[in-house]
Amino acid sequence: MATTPPNPSEDRLDSTLRWRAVGLSLGMVTVFSLLGWRLVNLHLGQGDRFRKAVPETPPREVVVPATRGAILDRAGEVLVTDRRSFAVVVDRNRLRDLRLALRIMGKELGKKEDVIDRYYPREEIREYSVQRCLRLLAPRLGLSVDALREKVGKAPRGEVVVAKDLDERTAGALKDLVKEQSLPGVEVRDSMRRLPLFPDLAVHVIGFTDSGNVGMAGVEKSLESVLRGEPGRQWYEREPDGDEVLSVSRPVEPARPGRSVRLTLDLAVQRLVEAELDAVGDAKDEVYYPRLGAKGVSVILMDPSTHAIVALANRPHHRLDALGQITANRAVSETYEPGSTFKLGAFLGALDSRLVGLATPLHLHGGSYVKGPIKITDKPVLHEATVMSAFAQSSNIAAYKIAAQLGAARFHGYLEALGFGRRTGVELPNEASGMLKPPARWGALSLSSISKGYEVTVTPLQLVNAYCAVVNDGVMRPPRLIEAVLDENDRVVEERPLSPGIRICSPTAARQIRTAMREVVKKGTATKAALPGYLVAGKTGTAEKWVASKRTHDKTKNFVSFVGYVESAAGPELVGLVVIDDPAVSSELEFGGHLAAPLFRRIAGKVLALRGVPPNPEWMPTLAGER
Repeated sequence: MATTPPNPSEDRLDSTLRWRAVGLSLGMVTVFSLLGWRLVNLHLGQGDRFRKAVPETPPREVVVPATRGAILDRAGEVLVTDRRSFAVVVDRNRLRDLRLALRIMGKELGKKEDVIDRYYPREEIREYSVQRCLRLLAPRLGLSVDALREKVGKAPRGEVVVAKDLDERTAGALKDLVKEQSLPGVEVRDSMRRLPLFPDLAVHVIGFTDSGNVGMAGVEKSLESVLRGEPGRQWYEREPDGDEVLSVSRPVEPARPGRSVRLTLDLAVQRLVEAELDAVGDAKDEVYYPRLGAKGVSVILMDPSTHAIVALANRPHHRLDALGQITANRAVSETYEPGSTFKLGAFLGALDSRLVGLATPLHLHGGSYVKGPIKITDKPVLHEATVMSAFAQSSNIAAYKIAAQLGAARFHGYLEALGFGRRTGVELPNEASGMLKPPARWGALSLSSISKGYEVTVTPLQLVNAYCAVVNDGVMRPPRLIEAVLDENDRVVEERPLSPGIRICSPTAARQIRTAMREVVKKGTATKAALPGYLVAGKTGTAEKWVASKRTHDKTKNFVSFVGYVESAAGPELVGLVVIDDPAVSSELEFGGHLAAPLFRRIAGKVLALRGVPPNPEWMPTLAGER
């Protein structure tokens, strides 16, 4: 067979192609190696520089406000609740965002964004967008452009609230404006506003919240953790064109509403007390608080069996819908020297210790007692009296002699048992503890001073709670203000049980004191507290005010008070206290029996009528003018 001789030209062509393929392969490997090296270098070596040059935009977090729990009275009447409102928030980051500003300015001037960016300074572009936004938004908020600019502030970053407490109609119009005019950084958000349904009632008990709906006083503050709820959160991400949309990577966290609180307050009784404090009246033989020119007054009514606070009011006070000059809760946070209402401690201690009985005779030295540095006087002047009549006539000499029989340590022990010198534990903020010095710190005159209600300080709530224990047969309980905690469906989730109480004296001693208190109203210093058809019992007090700057008492300025209870045929109905600070009346009228006792009588009578508690015919006066 013949063979084909090799062709030298074909061999050279194959060799050339192989070398070209090898060269191309090497070239491609080299190029891709260099590209790979460059990518690694950019990522690892210079990644931080590029990340700083093009910052990431994290999702923007927006807090969703929680509905605050309501506050209700004992019958479930709503006193305060949350009302949905709206706020206008400006995000200054987005307001001055260059990309958004370029888009707005380009659209307004009819030019392309790159042309705007090339021929206008960037700060001028931002300012154009800001000015346009302010010009469109200000009239809708009832502001001038300059006033709105001041609210927005000069800071280039962060959010600022420029309007709040807007109603739904106004908020809807603003949302339409923001959408139609593409106002960058302007957002109309849901918020909550506290709505007091009775803004002039029980203001010191209810309290108020700040602009962020956080409790600042009263129950709003003391039960903040119960009422506030838990706010929710949602996140917004920015799209490439600058618009924001709800994030799909971060799920919405819904807000959890706060729990509601039911108080022991009786709204109807509270309204009655407040009306009586504001009444001017036209009866010439009656005393009305607005006519007294006093610096203040406190009234507290309590349920004698549970120590529940049924009503609490102070003057001066403020409204919850127009918080201007905030006034203090005098009944809880301010102290005073109580005077003769404090004589309860000596008489109760001696009766409980069986050192005396109600019929025990006392020599009262004709109204003037002197022993060493101790000098005590009485008005009216008494020579001989029983323990009961001495209590009814509020004898200073009797109070001292009885306290002396007890001795300093035992006397102090009874005062502590009555709750003086420490907070009651009521669920209200800023409660004062009062002052009760231990016997080791007493001076030569301390026993005589303390026995008649000086050299000690109390709050009105401490005092009425002590008398409540006496009416409750000697069982002391803390004042009760909160009945229950409710969920958003008004179901009880927490009952606040009645305290079992602590016995501070025998039932016999408590009954003896109540008998003496009835004598105070029947024949003693508080005859103006009597109510026909009911048993009224109590104790009056008049104390000169201490002037710290002069380190002495001012004989022209007094605290006058009456504390007592009223009883129907069914038993004790309520315990109450009236304290009046420095009434501007003549000295012969400036006594608890003349000023505080009549106010207590009028309030108690109206409360009994409101509750439909009938008078007992057997207790009605039998003679004209008899009480």
